[in-house]
Amino acid sequence: MKTKYAFAMLAIMLLAVILVAGKVHAQENQTNNDTNNNITNDDKEEIKAMCEPFGAQVRMLELEKSVQTNILRGQKIIDLIDTGNLTNSNITDKKDTLQNIVDQMQVIVDQIQGTSFDNTSKSDLAQQYVDLKHQATNLTSEFRNTLKGALTKSELEQISQALKGSNESTVKIDQAVLQLKRDYNAEQVSTLLQSVGITDTSFIDKIQNGNVSVTELRGYLTNIYKNLTADQQKSFLKQLRSTMSDINQCTMQAQKQIVNNFIWRLGQQKNNLKQIANKYKGLANNFEKRAQMLDNLSNMWQNRSDLFEKRADQLQKFKDSILQKQSQWNQNLQQRINQWNNQTGNWTNYMPRGFNGTENLNRLLNRFRNRTLGNPRGNLSENNSGNES
Repeated sequence: MKTKYAFAMLAIMLLAVILVAGKVHAQENQTNNDTNNNITNDDKEEIKAMCEPFGAQVRMLELEKSVQTNILRGQKIIDLIDTGNLTNSNITDKKDTLQNIVDQMQVIVDQIQGTSFDNTSKSDLAQQYVDLKHQATNLTSEFRNTLKGALTKSELEQISQALKGSNESTVKIDQAVLQLKRDYNAEQVSTLLQSVGITDTSFIDKIQNGNVSVTELRGYLTNIYKNLTADQQKSFLKQLRSTMSDINQCTMQAQKQIVNNFIWRLGQQKNNLKQIANKYKGLANNFEKRAQMLDNLSNMWQNRSDLFEKRADQLQKFKDSILQKQSQWNQNLQQRINQWNNQTGNWTNYMPRGFNGTENLNRLLNRFRNRTLGNPRGNLSENNSGNES
């Protein structure tokens, strides 16, 4: 019974050793409930792989390969637009948007390549991995949505043909991932053998060089286990449990840290939304005050307009009154002049010799006008008074 249990534990351990979990794809395979900060079930499995030796490097490399592949696809489409092979206006108008997305993907690749695995805790590496993966997934989704409905069938076929063939950068990543998995397997098997006092550097080297198949590895460990004493089998199982326990503990710690960061980010977003709400509330109050001020100004100018209109009516009435009085004054003056002419007749015939009748008549008329227009005494100027005496 113990042997079956040991083999079961060993089989589970070997699956983790050889597979290091499934490959990661920065694509639209997430549920609608996922957010940039949330943890999916896929994330939890990948976080567990991050806690295994070499697991973080493998996960980051696989993520880099996925993003690099999307960059190659996006850049190929942009190149086809630049060379005039894609002339559909629905796609050419979106070139700048597509280029911006590709540039953001390249930033993610730069961050992955700049990761320090030796000086960063596994929890922080898991957090970084989850963040970068979600960013890459969202950018991939944005790129696809931008292209949606913009390409014809023939254009899609043309892009597929242009993307055929392997890429040097992704091939190098595949080779690096494969070697890391071999190193991981060699390290795990070496640790198990050392726990029971066995040293087999030749077989470990074969594992590291990729010369051992999965079937050979399981058969080798099975034979080792069968030939162990009871105490050695206990040590063997103890080492297996210890390794699994360390991985599970690291996984729980990493998940807890990511959840706490997620809660903290939600709090930050909530505070930011409050600040934005308060800002717009303040703007709304300012707009309301300005609207009230404009209403007051409008009422003030309306009152002034009414006052100006009233004064304009008064001035028009005053003008009409002046014109009416002027007309009456002119009529009265003409009547008095006519009366004076009728009364005087040809009186100039009786004036002394040398008397200028016209000039003196004008003086008399001016004197009459002055008396009529408000000079009741009819005083003439100083020069005229001498002639009048």
